[in-house]
Amino acid sequence: MNYFIIDEIREDNIKKVLKLYFKAKDKNYYLTRDILSFLVSEIQLLYPQYKCMGILI
Repeated sequence: MNYFIIDEIREDNIKKVLKLYFKAKDKNYYLTRDILSFLVSEIQLLYPQYKCMGILI
């Protein structure tokens, strides 16, 4: 591989951020954050070129 080509998918400092906003019906439900974490991790697997972040509003 050529040394001047950057592997953008694997470089953490080059990744763009994908912010995912979630609105919960009940923020006090004890599994809300676990479900949010699971969803963000599944989306991260589908889009490795982004750094995925989940935000609960």
